[in-house]
Amino acid sequence: MSDQLYIDDGPDAESEPSKIEKDLEQIQKSVELGKQIEARSPELAAAFRQFTCAFLDTERSYRIQEWAWEALHILDIGDSRAGAAIAFVQSTPRMRARFPGTGFREWKSVGYTMAKQSNELASTYFALWPDGLKSLYVSDVKRILDLAALIAKRSPENALAFYRSAPRTIADLNPNVRESFAQTTLKLSSSQPEAIAASFAEIASALLPLANPAQEHVMALEPAIGKVSVEASSAYFQNVEAVLSEITEDFLDQWVEEGLSLAVKNAPEGIEYFKLESAKAHEQVSRWKEAARFDDVGHLLAVFAHALTGREMSLTSADGGESEEGFASRRYSPADGQTIFLPPWFAEEQTRQANFRLYKVSVAHHAGYVEFGTFDAGLPAIRSFVKSFPHSGLASDIFFILEDGRIDQRLKQEYAGLSIDIDLALSGTMSRRPFPHGNALTESLETLLRLSVGLLDPSEIFPEIAPEARFMKETLGEFYEHARHVTDSLSKTAEIYQAICHLLPEDGYVPVAPLPHREHPELESGVGSPVVDADEVVPANEKLSGASLPMTPEELKKLLEQLNGLALQPDRDGEGTSDDLYVTGGGLEGDEAEEANAPENRDQPINLDAPRTARQLGPFFYDEWDHLQDAYRKRWCCLTEEQVPANAPGLYSEIYDEHNALIQKVRRQFQQIRPQVLATISRVNPGDELDFPSLIQSVVNRKAGGDPSEKIFSRKDRTIRRISTLLLIDMSASTSQDVPSMDTPPRRKRIIDIEIETLVVMTEALEALDDEYAIFGFSGQGRHSVDFYAVKDFNDPYCEDLKRRIGGITPKQGTRMGPAIRHAIEKLRTVESDHRLMILVSDGFPQDTDYGEDRRSKEYGLHDTKMALIEARKAGIRPFCITVDKAGNDYLRKMCDPTSYLVAQDIHALPEVLPKVVESLMV
Repeated sequence: MSDQLYIDDGPDAESEPSKIEKDLEQIQKSVELGKQIEARSPELAAAFRQFTCAFLDTERSYRIQEWAWEALHILDIGDSRAGAAIAFVQSTPRMRARFPGTGFREWKSVGYTMAKQSNELASTYFALWPDGLKSLYVSDVKRILDLAALIAKRSPENALAFYRSAPRTIADLNPNVRESFAQTTLKLSSSQPEAIAASFAEIASALLPLANPAQEHVMALEPAIGKVSVEASSAYFQNVEAVLSEITEDFLDQWVEEGLSLAVKNAPEGIEYFKLESAKAHEQVSRWKEAARFDDVGHLLAVFAHALTGREMSLTSADGGESEEGFASRRYSPADGQTIFLPPWFAEEQTRQANFRLYKVSVAHHAGYVEFGTFDAGLPAIRSFVKSFPHSGLASDIFFILEDGRIDQRLKQEYAGLSIDIDLALSGTMSRRPFPHGNALTESLETLLRLSVGLLDPSEIFPEIAPEARFMKETLGEFYEHARHVTDSLSKTAEIYQAICHLLPEDGYVPVAPLPHREHPELESGVGSPVVDADEVVPANEKLSGASLPMTPEELKKLLEQLNGLALQPDRDGEGTSDDLYVTGGGLEGDEAEEANAPENRDQPINLDAPRTARQLGPFFYDEWDHLQDAYRKRWCCLTEEQVPANAPGLYSEIYDEHNALIQKVRRQFQQIRPQVLATISRVNPGDELDFPSLIQSVVNRKAGGDPSEKIFSRKDRTIRRISTLLLIDMSASTSQDVPSMDTPPRRKRIIDIEIETLVVMTEALEALDDEYAIFGFSGQGRHSVDFYAVKDFNDPYCEDLKRRIGGITPKQGTRMGPAIRHAIEKLRTVESDHRLMILVSDGFPQDTDYGEDRRSKEYGLHDTKMALIEARKAGIRPFCITVDKAGNDYLRKMCDPTSYLVAQDIHALPEVLPKVVESLMV
């Protein structure tokens, strides 16, 4: 031990003795304060001496005086407040350690308010450690105490009850909504103390039954409602759970929007709507309950488009097309005829089946562009034709009205099964479409459109355009019976343009809105396709076989019969019913693919002599959970592990430079939560440092006439408290999809690029933490070929090769999560650690070519993944799932508990979101 008894905190050794002197001076003052306290209350003085050591474990010695004064202040509030002061002294070390600074001051302030009311209330409050309090952030506790302080002004008893229950409620909420939750509580209660607890409970009862992402969604919609009417906002929280039991979360925005439009015009009607007391509210619930979503039917429609055209078509959901009017007002640019733009949903018809019919007719109509020659001429040729007219916009609208009519007519002639669907879709659409009046040219174009579908009511035609209407009816008399090619429509365009162009208004031309299933390719140069989310695209080459010829008439007829007889069920819980009709690629086509995936052939021996890469490990065999049999399929999946090639030199450095500010911020955050590796052993002799609590106790014993202890030192012993983190990254083919650019000028980024950026940030942050971590990716195709990609194993060093491997991550094939999670569990089992974390980052739900007997259903994969996550928890591993799929809550709520997953609404925020998640799990 050193001859000098001081703590070596810095290079200036000469200043340290004065520090010891100051500490001893503080201790002497504290002893004097203890005497003052004893003069006022011996019981309080005893508690003060008993908890001084605990206090000094978390605070510097100079704060002892402040602590003593605070205890004396409680005594001064009123007679018989010793119980409250004792409870305060006993709880202070714990509260200061967990919620220092502002949190502690707020806690103390509320206690003072209660002490003014009664000793019993304050004693109970100070001694209380509510359920859930330990898991909250300081900011969460401050919000609770702010609300409790307001309540305490009117009713300390109610404030105590609120403080007892609120932390558990807040802890169960999504951390992302806690701040807005508190703000909304104040708004709904109009900041009236007597109403705060009721408003708090009202909002909580609406949110707690919902999954974390749904809680965010519900809260995000409230400000617009509250801005119009606080009463409407209160009604919204009272009834939102009932609404969501009928419709999917995707349509909540639309339901709320309708209520807002009513409330803006007439506040009482809006309030009645959100109270579910109006016919309009129930009408909207019924409407969105029966809506058909692109997410549910997109893959099936991709097969349908392939069947009609014999080509690999891609289907894309175009934002903003939720209604016939909204979708029809857009223009699209499928110049090569390979992409079909569809609205995210149809909700115009009374039944889900009828709304699905609109999707089917939309796909068939666009496929008709390909099959019946619209694109044979090429859009440049069509563009040149319409631009030859004085007003190309008018010529373009006339052409597409005529061409759309020709396509529909040809579809009805060629496919009898589609004829009924087209007629029903047209009759329903036209019955809802008003006939425009007030502009002669618009009236003429509407007349032409209705003639093209055979649904013109002559009584709607104004006399002013009677000559034009008569001419168009005559010229279209037998047109569709003989029109066989796009040139027929081009020729007829010239005739009709000549007949109605004199009606062009002087104040500008307004294009006619096409029917919802008749999209119009954009002919103007420089105008591209609408912006769509990358995860909305259904690429045919991922879902369809490589056949390049159309299906036979018999096969097509059978498919049409299946589509006509398809019973679509609501999909509120993410259960697949009609989507995900998988047809495997992998070099097999037609019957070969079906035969390879047939149940009786799935147990064939795996070829272990297949070529392997130099760094390939395995095979590893894993069980798979079959929820239908309620049992594991033994050794069902074959997994091989290989290292990601060290490619893309320089990419890591580029990302580091781009995200340097974020990396430094995350490093600082991680260093603050770094587990202590030195444990302080108190009350020893000899030791490395003075142990002030022991020294104080020794002085107290001497003053009390006892024998002072010589064990007044402490020493630091190294202990191991390690956290091991495994990042498991989805490398499926869907991660190759583009994401909307946030850069100016726009820069192409894919989902996989965002994942790589996130890994760079995480690698730098975890290196700062100096704990073990590993990075793996997964993909595969079928249960016999699950691929597990090593980017960094736990014992791999941080080096240039690692940086190049991160840059070498590329999209692969399917998303079979179960075996990948199980292999990650085995990786974590081999690591000696106090805490093991597994973070799964994905862009969609688990799916693979043979993930269950019914390839249309998601259920098998969801249940297997859920069971794998349960296995992780049983192994002492804490799993957490992050998805960038906006519909992720539909399936993650089945796979995970609400506190073990997160949907990143903005994929660009993933590099910032993932470190926060890992940080919260480490605390």
